[in-house]
Amino acid sequence: MKKIIALMLTLVIGGMVSCSKIAGSPEAEAKALAAETAKIMEVATEKLNKANTGKEAGDALSDYTNSMLQIAKKGQELQKKYKDLELMTDEKSQKEDPAMRKMAEEFAKAMVGASLKFSGSKEFMAAVEKMGKNADDAAEGWEVIKE
Repeated sequence: MKKIIALMLTLVIGGMVSCSKIAGSPEAEAKALAAETAKIMEVATEKLNKANTGKEAGDALSDYTNSMLQIAKKGQELQKKYKDLELMTDEKSQKEDPAMRKMAEEFAKAMVGASLKFSGSKEFMAAVEKMGKNADDAAEGWEVIKE
């Protein structure tokens, strides 16, 4: 479980890039992708925290996983489009976007809480397994994750 959460957080934080306010620039596209990622995490966190059943938590996690896989694909396309786009280090992401870091931490807390609460749920555990597989799939092509 810790490996899955760590990989997803690495994907989110490691996939972020240095952002500027120039519309249409690589940095602006990356900033938009980071904002989309933050929204997905915010919604998933809220759903996980409000889940009353393993099915609700599993559905929330499945939605998150599917959305993050799409984000990973968009991030890979962005890297291919802009070869010189510099990936953020964890230290740089904390300085430049502490709100994203906070959201990632809140999501991790919600995941841990749901894992403890619904560990006996077949639906939730299936969603966790799917998340792990998708995290591995999403990591393909991300040099920052492979290091």
